[in-house]
Amino acid sequence: MNSRRLRTRRIPRVRRVLLPLAAACLLGACSGSSGALVVRPGTVPVGLHRSCAALQRLLPQTLLGLHRRATSPASDLVTAWGDPAVTLWCATALPPQLDPTSPSYDPAGKRSTAFDAGGVCWLVDEVERLADAHPHPYTFATVQQRITLQLHVPQLYDGAESPLPRLASLVTRTDPADPTRRFACSSADDDQPFTGT
Repeated sequence: MNSRRLRTRRIPRVRRVLLPLAAACLLGACSGSSGALVVRPGTVPVGLHRSCAALQRLLPQTLLGLHRRATSPASDLVTAWGDPAVTLWCATALPPQLDPTSPSYDPAGKRSTAFDAGGVCWLVDEVERLADAHPHPYTFATVQQRITLQLHVPQLYDGAESPLPRLASLVTRTDPADPTRRFACSSADDDQPFTGT
């Protein structure tokens, strides 16, 4: 497992990836009339929920210059900033690239990109951009932690990957790495996709 810390060079630029608008709404990227972000959090085991609650208490009030906003219903499993919302989901399902039952399963990392930012390995969702007018978010998911987190950043925000080191320092305080998840991430000095081990 690559434990190299992020150096002073900027994080490698990632390819634009996004979810169809309908899928984004299912993930909670739909604003309600009250101004709160309407979300549909699932249910998770009590232990994971406690870890997510601990992480949420540490998350900053601003991210990418955007102010934290309410969600409806309020949930320890999702945090939002700004409008359109940047969202951080806690205790999500494994990304399809890491799910052996998915047709997108990519254990060797041949079609995937992951990099180390702040000591946490982040997988970049490599879904091809659709030829439509809808904005699609960048999607980053943790792959070596005990709990899978997903960060969705609308493409209109510059420097989509820039919050990752800041978030990583909080993630490592509340969610230790899972020793059974061994993925090699590229560092800021490498321009290589990760490979499974």
